[in-house]
Amino acid sequence: MRPLLTALVLLLGPLPALADGPQAPGFVPFEASQGVDPGAAEPEEGEPTPPLVRAPESQVCEEGTAPCEEPVASPRKPRPASAPSGGGLNLSGLKVGSCGGSGGGEAALLVAVIAVAAAPIVIYAVDGPPTPEAKEAWRAPGASLRLHSLYTGGSDVTLGLTTTSTLGPVGLEANAERAVPGRFYTLSGALLLRPPPKMHIEAAFALGLRRTASELETRTGLELAVPYRVLFVPRRNRGHALYLRPAVFFGEEGIDARLDLGLDLAVGPLEAQLGMRAFSFDESVEVGFFAGLGGRLRRT
Repeated sequence: MRPLLTALVLLLGPLPALADGPQAPGFVPFEASQGVDPGAAEPEEGEPTPPLVRAPESQVCEEGTAPCEEPVASPRKPRPASAPSGGGLNLSGLKVGSCGGSGGGEAALLVAVIAVAAAPIVIYAVDGPPTPEAKEAWRAPGASLRLHSLYTGGSDVTLGLTTTSTLGPVGLEANAERAVPGRFYTLSGALLLRPPPKMHIEAAFALGLRRTASELETRTGLELAVPYRVLFVPRRNRGHALYLRPAVFFGEEGIDARLDLGLDLAVGPLEAQLGMRAFSFDESVEVGFFAGLGGRLRRT
């Protein structure tokens, strides 16, 4: 029996050397998975067997399996470069400053537009009747032309032209603006419904179409506006006045608001206009300043 055991030992002698060679990552010998040191000598006959020692749980998941690996969190997807980060779009230089983002500023502007549009109703209710000259001027055909520019805060300048023709309770209005040398432009046309003037107010309801285009997109939709002038001193509806134009734009992309606020200053036969404009675009509110010069042609 002993010669047979000796031959087996000599035959199996190279196996430990193979076990010490390169092994696949995570390989655990069967003896190690059972808590037995594979390099330990076998106990002689009559010697007590050493107790089994299990490998730490951090190294072995279950009996006879490879060591556990720590879970690795999957990396976050990077934000697409085209995803908007708030603050709105710069319409070829028209943007001067952002007053709000994520819809907050747009909602505040919309509330302001509705409040300013409702003001003529209150003024009409408490104001006195117009002078005979003002009522006669309202009935007569008239026309006005105004050139204006928007302050852009950069190298671009936005130039605009507005013309209005009126006859009694109706009128037509056309407007065109273009940024130079930018690619932003806007075109609009509206039908004016004009109630008779009062002593300190001349108002109209404008219903028309507006088309706005920039380097990124083009928007076309319906625009409702309430342009009106509040006269400081009644004088045939001419003279120094507060000019306001609240407007709401309805397009496929949603609702946008716009508010013009300025002063009309009579300079002889001409009228100068200075003011500011706030308008919403892509959930942000942009602010600009404008100056204009024009005149009215009216047969009395």
